[in-house]
Amino acid sequence: MVKLSFMRKSINILALLSCFAVSCKYNEVVEASYPDQKIYFPAAREGRFTINNVAEPGQPFRYEVNQEKFNIPLSVFRGAVSRSGGIAVNIQVNNDTINRLITDGTLLNTELLPADQYTIPTTVQIDNGQESAQMAVSINMAYLVANAGKQKALCLKLSGSGVSTNPALDKLVLLIDPIMFTPVAAFQAAPKTGDPKTIRFSNQSKYALKYSWNFGDNGASELKSPEHKYTAAGTYEVTLTAEGIAGAPKKHTYKTTITVL
Repeated sequence: MVKLSFMRKSINILALLSCFAVSCKYNEVVEASYPDQKIYFPAAREGRFTINNVAEPGQPFRYEVNQEKFNIPLSVFRGAVSRSGGIAVNIQVNNDTINRLITDGTLLNTELLPADQYTIPTTVQIDNGQESAQMAVSINMAYLVANAGKQKALCLKLSGSGVSTNPALDKLVLLIDPIMFTPVAAFQAAPKTGDPKTIRFSNQSKYALKYSWNFGDNGASELKSPEHKYTAAGTYEVTLTAEGIAGAPKKHTYKTTITVL
């Protein structure tokens, strides 16, 4: 009885192995082709790349000021599984887009950035194995400071030989609002709870990076929102001078009188 059971099990195993051998076939794996590489501006995901405020320390900067130039760093990316081969990306100005947006009322209080007030690279190289390349739009700082009436606009379009673009991200509309070059100083003052001779100053300034305080009693500070202890009750004229990215020529001063009890 034991031998018979063993023989039946052996026959079943052999049958399974035979079935497996018949049903299994060798299929050669063919290397799949990668999707086409597409080049694009990541900043175009926002629709419009707007610069209209001064970034304080610790905040991301959308601009750099260098030797009287207002520089806007940008990146050009390739979207694909493969990063093989170098790509020469052509950068062109496409102000027909800006004119259309101004004409149809999409962009209000806006004018084209004059061609003689900026420089851009005509070609950017994405190297073999790299995902992106860096570039910058360099604008004459003096022009922006002197022409603060309307925001300035520029449209860039990219293309490449032998490579396609992402049609949703191949144009980048840059908007620069020169109001950011004119700081506005402002503050509020209130006595410290339980210590009426110590005044806390809350800075309400806009478009400023540096501050200079005069507390009216020969006291001074360069902190953004300082507090100051007066030694005697009385009336004091407090002055705040705010300076922005355009430097001292565009500084603004705000004065007010406070009463210390």
